[in-house]
Amino acid sequence: MKKLSLIAALSLFVLLSCDRTPGTLAPEEYGAWLADPDNGLYKSRKINGITLDARFLPAEYQAYRSYRPEQGVPFDSVVQSYKCGLAFQVTLQAEKSNVTYSDLMYYNVPDQQELSNRMRFLSFNIQEFITLTSDSTTYEPVLSNFEGYNALANKISFIVAFVLPEYHCGTFDSVREPLQLTFQDPYWEMGTNHFSFEKKVIMNLPKLSR
Repeated sequence: MKKLSLIAALSLFVLLSCDRTPGTLAPEEYGAWLADPDNGLYKSRKINGITLDARFLPAEYQAYRSYRPEQGVPFDSVVQSYKCGLAFQVTLQAEKSNVTYSDLMYYNVPDQQELSNRMRFLSFNIQEFITLTSDSTTYEPVLSNFEGYNALANKISFIVAFVLPEYHCGTFDSVREPLQLTFQDPYWEMGTNHFSFEKKVIMNLPKLSR
């Protein structure tokens, strides 16, 4: 009997240990929690000297970043405006000391006209190289933003948001298959990259304390 009780206690401990999601997080803690790869919402890989990152952006985190009390809009209303979409940030970054990719925006750009064409493509054609797949159906972003090029950090960033018929403002119809975010590199010779995000992790996010 004691042996069975011990086994049950150990099983409960393992289950509780596996659930690393806190109930609430302060704003200053939330960003760090999202950036921890162990929590399943931040993916990173290095290809040819370029670091390619993909991260899920929860509605409350987006709302906190954009909230302006002086505008008189309740915080909950701001959260609601983000809640029914699935948003991700995709970032490319390379060391300035990297001989090949010391300037990501100008990589393989022969002249000013080509640079203008690249800027235009990255600003208005994000759906051609960033998509989201769920249950064998691929979706283009309904909203997308080229955040620009940070020359000092040698970093390029995009934010994309998707609306899926199976996603109901916080819950999925099924969590069997993960979401797959795809970045099909248009310029930097990194090929096609897929990042998997578990739906059950997205459904079990911590609340933002304020």
